[in-house]
Amino acid sequence: MKASKGHVTPKVTGTGDVVAPEGLFLGLVNVAVAFNAIWAANVYTHANANVGANANAAVNANAIYNVNTMG
Repeated sequence: MKASKGHVTPKVTGTGDVVAPEGLFLGLVNVAVAFNAIWAANVYTHANANVGANANAAVNANAIYNVNTMG
């Protein structure tokens, strides 16, 4: 692993891996950003699906109403 500028001295973990603390921190930040992006995408998709379903339900209800009232 290449040391970045202003590198913090790496510590050796029990697994024999060398972990740079700032690298671990940036990794966690990236994971958080990725999860947030996935969550936002899911919420957006579900919101659109709900709007679409509601619009379809309204159209269907209106069609049934028209058939029932107009013969």
